[in-house]
Amino acid sequence: MKAEKKSVPPVKVALDKICGSWKAVILYELQSQTLRFGELKERVSGITQSVLTRQLNQLEKDGFIKREVYYQIPMKVEYSLTSYGRETKPVLEALNGWGADHHLHYRKNEG
Repeated sequence: MKAEKKSVPPVKVALDKICGSWKAVILYELQSQTLRFGELKERVSGITQSVLTRQLNQLEKDGFIKREVYYQIPMKVEYSLTSYGRETKPVLEALNGWGADHHLHYRKNEG
C-alpha cells in the first residue's frame, strides 16, 4: 500500500522562501528603494559579505529581487524588488510591527 503524500502547509512554503538567515530583512530594506550592495550591507547590521551575497543570489533565483549591473568605472550593481517581491510587503510590515510591539518582551527575557 502506497503512503499518502502529505501536502506542505502554505505557511511553511512562505517561511522557507522569505525566512532564510537574513532574507526577510533584506526584502524589508528593499521595500522602499533600490539599493547597492554596500548600502544593503550597512542597513543589515551584523551580516557578513559572504552571507549577504548568498542571500541575494537565493532571492534573485527565487524571483523576489532583480540585480541590475551597470558597466561603468567603477562597476555599479543595484538590487530592487520584482513585482513578486513587492507582494511580500504586507507580510513584512506585519512582522516588523509585531517585532516592534514585542521588542521589550524579547529583551526582558533575553538576559
